Amino acid sequence: MPSVCGSVLDHNGNPLSSVSVVIGTFWVGFSDETGRFCINNVKDGVYKICALHRNYPMVCEEIAVSGDIELSIQMGW
Repeated sequence: MPSVCGSVLDHNGNPLSSVSVVIGTFWVGFSDETGRFCINNVKDGVYKICALHRNYPMVCEEIAVSGDIELSIQMGW
């Protein structure tokens, strides 16, 4: 099954660690110290992906999964 991977950045383009990344209601991952996350075994389909960090407003967008995906998520004001 596909993987959804990517980077989470702040408003200045710096990597953000400890960001919860949620796809739909089933798949959850966390960004590491370099801002990278990877969520494996995501079924093909259309989902809402949300990134949550205690210092920033939640960011959500819709993604279509049909194979591996590489994303960049920007958080900030």
